[in-house]
Amino acid sequence: MFEHPINQNPIKLWLLSIFTLMLLILAWTNAIDTAAIEYVNNSLVDAGLIFATARGINAVISVLQGTEIDALFITITVGELLDPINDLIERFSAIMLAALGVLVVLKLMLEIVGHDAFNILLTVVAVIAIGALALNRRDLYQLGAKLLIITIVFRFGLSFVAFATEIVDETFLLDREKKQQQSMEIFLDELEELETVVGANPRFEKQIETLDDEVYFLNESMLERRKSSDELEKELQSEEAELKTLCFPLPILACNETFLADEKGTRFKGLTLKIETLKNSIESTQHGIDETNAKLKVLEGKRECLQKKTIGETCGIWNKIKEASTIDIRSKLNQLEEYTGTFVDSTINLLASLVFKSILLPIGFLFLVVALCRRVLRLSL
Repeated sequence: MFEHPINQNPIKLWLLSIFTLMLLILAWTNAIDTAAIEYVNNSLVDAGLIFATARGINAVISVLQGTEIDALFITITVGELLDPINDLIERFSAIMLAALGVLVVLKLMLEIVGHDAFNILLTVVAVIAIGALALNRRDLYQLGAKLLIITIVFRFGLSFVAFATEIVDETFLLDREKKQQQSMEIFLDELEELETVVGANPRFEKQIETLDDEVYFLNESMLERRKSSDELEKELQSEEAELKTLCFPLPILACNETFLADEKGTRFKGLTLKIETLKNSIESTQHGIDETNAKLKVLEGKRECLQKKTIGETCGIWNKIKEASTIDIRSKLNQLEEYTGTFVDSTINLLASLVFKSILLPIGFLFLVVALCRRVLRLSL
């Protein structure tokens, strides 16, 4: 029986060529990878700060639970109030470590699949598939097409997972998480005020250590972002220099693809697209650096305050109170007890949200990508 040539319809060849060319541009410009890694970096910083806040709450509770106060009933009230919260925070911290681990692994895998080796592999497989289709080599085309699909999934699957997670995060979770994180920070402030009022012997070294953890996360993020920014700036300068050479003798502003030959026009479009993408990535990275700098300044102020406390100096209005009456202590305990319910609800919701977006959602999207890949591979190509 006569077998029709596989490229009898040139539209199929053109569609495959255009689709593959678009993927190769995305792969070699690393635009998707840069954006995906930036999202993971931001998630790591946010999760690290939440983890450090939880450790700070745990440290202050440990001090308050070991404090002895003249008014016996107050000591009992503090212990009864803070014991379940301490258990919750310890479990929260353990799960947060797992979430941080997943994010670190995701970032590492994104950096691996974004390496030039995968781009070269994608290019070679694409050339084989298109060449086989153009030459009517059915067996070779079917093999090349399946390899191309598998390579595309490996190259872009994780980036898709990161983008899909980011969309869900920013659309449904981010605003709620910020409020819940603020709730944790407010509760920590309340605990520190209670610690001062009851005259506890605070372990400032532990609190300084907690702040150092937060500073560490932020500094690591700062280094990553500055490194990324430097690399993007160098790449931008290189692309702008190539564009200037391409447009010579016209100035860049007057250069347009309509004034260039076909090949130059295509290159002009690719360069302008990449330059625009690089500029947006640099702007986003710089915004992240500015936000990190602002957070670092706040933490530096807190650390300076704690260092003053270690040598007996006062810092803030609550630390100027030398002795507190039983009424002051009762008042602070009542305030803390009123806020405890809100704090517990916020902590549980925040934990569920972080586990969902850091662990369950990426795994779910990854399974979806693999399932779609397997389904496509079963089709007749």
